[in-house]
Amino acid sequence: MNNNFYIQPIDSGETNDILNIVSEYLLNEGVTGYTGYTGPRGETGATGYTGPQGDSLTGYTGPPGNATNTGATGPIGPTGPSNGVNSYGDCYISYGTTKSIGIETIGITEFTSGILNGITFTNDATADYLTVTNTGDYRLEISTSFSSDQNNVNMYGYVYINGSLNNKLYIERNMKSDEYGSATCAAILNLTANDQVSVRITSDTTLVTLTFRNFNLNVIEL
Repeated sequence: MNNNFYIQPIDSGETNDILNIVSEYLLNEGVTGYTGYTGPRGETGATGYTGPQGDSLTGYTGPPGNATNTGATGPIGPTGPSNGVNSYGDCYISYGTTKSIGIETIGITEFTSGILNGITFTNDATADYLTVTNTGDYRLEISTSFSSDQNNVNMYGYVYINGSLNNKLYIERNMKSDEYGSATCAAILNLTANDQVSVRITSDTTLVTLTFRNFNLNVIEL
């Protein structure tokens, strides 16, 4: 095997042509260089100053309106009963009950307890009575219907408070023999807690027997 190679020489004219082509290429195109690395970031510049705040004006507060004068507070009323209902109570003599009386005033001891609310009833040897538990105004009423065993007899009835005569409640009746008549009276009294209300009767005859159809004592708180 022949490893020899042959280089054919060129003439000077061809050489110049090649150089001109290379030169033109290099002048027109140029070789692109490599890209350089990115430089470091510059420091942040200072923040500019804040501009002045604009005017913010609040309008003036108007004058207060005229205040109406408040009237004085009225007095506190009395405290009512705890159950919300005024107290009341009554007692009565049953139909057909008899009682002998004379010119001496005696208490009624034949009463029977009726309906009671906030008031108590007590049988007593001198005179049966109702006891109020609240201080205040009360309507008191006594009413009766009876007959007498004697003719032309006057019977009188009175209300007593704590054993003392009260002159606002008083009944009087003239009776004929064996005829029934009735009498009633009522008044408003101011009573104090624990006051006792009773009834006493008398006549203008030494001795007379009365027969009752009824006799009622009512006490009602207002």
